[in-house]
Amino acid sequence: EKTPTSPLTETTTTVTVDPKRCTCQYIWQFLGRSTNLVGSHESDTPNEQNRQDESNTSSTTIRSKEDFPTAFTPDVLPLTSEQESMLQRLAEESIESIPNLQMRALQVPWGGKHPSTLSDSDNDHNTHNRQWWAPAKTKHTHKKKKETTTPLERHDGGNLLYSYLRIMKWPSNLMAHFPFKLCKKKKGGGCKSTVAIEHTLQFREVYQPWIVTPEMKRINANGAVYQHGFSPSLVDDDDDDGDNDDNHNNKNASHAIVWLRPALRASGDEIMYIRTVVRELERAVALSMERSEGRVGKFNVVVDGNDFSFGVMPSLKGIKAFVTILQDHYVDRLGVVILTSMGRFCEILLKLFLPLITEEVRNKIVILSHDPVERKATLETILGKKNIATWLGGTDVYKFNVDEYYDTDDTIFGTDEEAREYLVTMPYHA
Repeated sequence: EKTPTSPLTETTTTVTVDPKRCTCQYIWQFLGRSTNLVGSHESDTPNEQNRQDESNTSSTTIRSKEDFPTAFTPDVLPLTSEQESMLQRLAEESIESIPNLQMRALQVPWGGKHPSTLSDSDNDHNTHNRQWWAPAKTKHTHKKKKETTTPLERHDGGNLLYSYLRIMKWPSNLMAHFPFKLCKKKKGGGCKSTVAIEHTLQFREVYQPWIVTPEMKRINANGAVYQHGFSPSLVDDDDDDGDNDDNHNNKNASHAIVWLRPALRASGDEIMYIRTVVRELERAVALSMERSEGRVGKFNVVVDGNDFSFGVMPSLKGIKAFVTILQDHYVDRLGVVILTSMGRFCEILLKLFLPLITEEVRNKIVILSHDPVERKATLETILGKKNIATWLGGTDVYKFNVDEYYDTDDTIFGTDEEAREYLVTMPYHA
């Protein structure tokens, strides 16, 4: 095999090399990815040219939301007539083939249901906008004669099923090799699309991704992972009416921000650490759903690689288990992943992680530039000015406090034993 040419030797131009980034750039190019480190996923410009461009134009760098399209989601998604027909068919087949789907779905909203509100008839405001499988809404208009019900909302499970069908690439026969691990050995067209829905329903019932246990609190005592803040929506922040275009996009249709700082993880059971991260992603979806009235439900993740070491590196088995949970059950919920302060262990992590994820997910990874102006522009665009932490050069002084963080009405506590029951009851994820 031909060894890939290093981007640092493709021209005779003298450039400044950052040794902490070399291995990351090399692997990125080896995997066929762009070496543009600030998130323009379509660019194939050699990295040394990017650095020259940064030095020449960084003083006027302006990033737009179009540079990071997956970091933002309109609260009204268009549907073609063919897509709408497929969505309706999948909804009908799911209700027909999955036992008690609608009743069971009521018990597993995003973020979980507090034990005090487990009645089937409960439909309080706290869970109404966080439903995992939302029933169809009746088409209606408000006093200004503008339609307020979206195409997805007019179908049972519309928001959920749209995410699955998009990842499955809208198969006309509703057959797909998804979930990947579950259906990859299936001959012919793979599994029926309803398999993925039932698979996730079972996961939510058995795994209960929303629970917090004493061991999870201990592992996360220093703030290794937490949800804080929301990215801007597609509507500019100074737009007051929140409903300024034909797509009815509003200021609350935004992704929740999850902060992942692995070096702050306390030593302990890897299974419980994975649960701790999954719980925050679950909570982020729930908060985004609630904020957008059940229409968005997505998150952007900031990964801080500062002080990362072998001591906190997850095992390959742990990484595979985590990736499987995300790919199978948090379908199309990820906006972007921002990687910052990547050190010498970046090569090892990328080698372990990247082969396990799809091309689409790889395209959502943004590695921050070391150029301060470029870095600031990227963070302000994706996170919003007020959400940039001080340790990233911003003004947000938020400091994680484990007791205060989990002392909220939406926290659902469980025991460590309950958190491990899935190893027996759903060994697929063990």
